[in-house]
Amino acid sequence: MEVQKLPQDQQAALAITNFAASEVNTLQRLFVFSAHRVTDDNDINAAIMIQRFSVLRRWSASLFEFREFLSFGPKPKEKANDMLVQVWAKASVEKYRALEAIDGYGVVRDIRNEAGSHYSFSAAKKNIKHVSDIADCNLYPQAQGGNSYFPMGEEVMFLGRLNRHGANLKTKEEKMKLFDNWMAWNIQAAKWLSHVQSDLVGRILKAHFPEKKPTKRIVSIDPVLVGNEADIKVPIFYRSAQ
Repeated sequence: MEVQKLPQDQQAALAITNFAASEVNTLQRLFVFSAHRVTDDNDINAAIMIQRFSVLRRWSASLFEFREFLSFGPKPKEKANDMLVQVWAKASVEKYRALEAIDGYGVVRDIRNEAGSHYSFSAAKKNIKHVSDIADCNLYPQAQGGNSYFPMGEEVMFLGRLNRHGANLKTKEEKMKLFDNWMAWNIQAAKWLSHVQSDLVGRILKAHFPEKKPTKRIVSIDPVLVGNEADIKVPIFYRSAQ
């Protein structure tokens, strides 16, 4: 493999950056395909929301984890990492700070810290005070474990945390704006990660493999593997093959 000719630190940085970019792109796609319309049955709606919000939280968490990776990047004194230092500085200083100024950053950070990447007992106790009086605390077990779901957790750890974050908001419209801001932040952060990945790959190719050029490839893909927002969704429940 030609990539083995690269300095070890560049191999590692390239691997993590490509890993994060692929993961975020996958989660973003799954989130889009999890956009089921609500039904007339609130029990089913609970399962729909849990699935979609689970993907959204994981998507956000991956973006934050990549930021954490950058924060522990190479130090300027490590001359072997000069290229990485430049990438880190551009990604962290010039771009990410702009993301921190976007309205959705605060709510995404809070959810990531207490319900996305971590399960916080102290946060759960605080959130309980902000849970709706009509919260769904039913249990929905099913013989096939993947079909089971328990909305109380969502009501407390996610919706309760959103309500706590927006405790000073008065109207339903203001609270809905929280979710819109979250989505806007995720989309902008995903673009930021894509730029970081492109910048790093471009610098490495130019420095070590200047003769390499991108090639266009046309492939035939089974239609079952391709869809758009209107006609394909991630199922909520699954049926046994037996």
